[in-house]
Amino acid sequence: MGRLKTEAIKISPALLHRTPNAAELTRREYVRMLQTARSLEDERGYVLTKLFATTGIAVLDIPSVTVEAVRSGQLLIKSGEKTEIIRFPASLQEDLLRYAADNGRTAGMIFTKKNGTPIERTQVSLYVQKLAQAAQVPAEKGNIRALRQLYKTTISGIEANFDLLVRQAYERQLETEQLSVGWE
Repeated sequence: MGRLKTEAIKISPALLHRTPNAAELTRREYVRMLQTARSLEDERGYVLTKLFATTGIAVLDIPSVTVEAVRSGQLLIKSGEKTEIIRFPASLQEDLLRYAADNGRTAGMIFTKKNGTPIERTQVSLYVQKLAQAAQVPAEKGNIRALRQLYKTTISGIEANFDLLVRQAYERQLETEQLSVGWE
């Protein structure tokens, strides 16, 4: 039987082991922000930071983060014709539900002002910026945009690794078939 001629799959090392540029938040800086929030007992800063970095949610969608959505594990966000599903990781679900309970929220929006109205985008940004400053994260990285970019970069890296594994498994399957039923 003949051998299948395969070509090497070339994946750019930059794609698999992407080094963030100077303006991108690193995972280490993100973890430092979370550690700082814990040491300062800043639960709101902690859960907001974690929310953006683990879901990629936009700040304008914060009012949609409700106790009910968190309990269900996902949030449907409709923007015109487009519907996006935001999934809450288990650790974030736990943190958000604890935060809601600590603040007397058993239903409805989780992030509100004391009077029950939705927290404003500027307030959310301020929480993240102050936390970044306390964690000694540079100002250009200590913002919601950088946290959302961290989420996107992390997901892209995982997807690239997954695609590579799928392609390698497919190539092995073809080689096995060629060995058993190939023309030569």
